[in-house]
Amino acid sequence: MTDRNGTVHGYSYDAVGRMTDYQQGTPGDAVTRTQSWDLNPLGNWSTVTTDGVDQIRTHNAQNEITGY
Repeated sequence: MTDRNGTVHGYSYDAVGRMTDYQQGTPGDAVTRTQSWDLNPLGNWSTVTTDGVDQIRTHNAQNEITGY
């Protein structure tokens, strides 16, 4: 998808329709930003990677964030 400013946006989804990847770039396929999520079965992300930098978090049995 290209917005009115000419920035190109790309999205990927898993088998149940949750967004797992995002890319932003310029015309001509130059990627300027990326973000991806590793999701658990409940849809919480355990790892998000933004422009190559990982952030990790954990959840307990009550689905609460316990560490990041």
